[in-house]
Amino acid sequence: DWHYSKALQFFSITACGGGRIWNRILKLHRMDIDLDSHLVTPDPIKPSKLDLISIKKSFVSLTLFEIEFNNRLHKITINGSSIGYGCEVATDDGAVHISKGFLLPFTRVLKGSFFSEITADSIEGC
Repeated sequence: DWHYSKALQFFSITACGGGRIWNRILKLHRMDIDLDSHLVTPDPIKPSKLDLISIKKSFVSLTLFEIEFNNRLHKITINGSSIGYGCEVATDDGAVHISKGFLLPFTRVLKGSFFSEITADSIEGC
């Protein structure tokens, strides 16, 4: 946890954070993230719980991840999705899977699965 917090401080101050640098640091701390994903800041994620979050081919803005419910830990999986600013992804008595989803800012996902096919017809203005 100490190394994680120091890396977080260093890369935040030097503005080198973001993109593939964060992804490599998160991989070193056992988070399942690929190099195609972009996590704006890993700050809200506790380093001891990184192994319960999986992010693949996704963009994740400043998001609150709640993986504990009734003293039990659950897994959060995000695949091919875009998560807006201020979203809350919380496990409510089970794992959460978000696949091909487009979450607007300040959205709450509490349990189960969220699947959405994004096409040009479903985006306003296209």
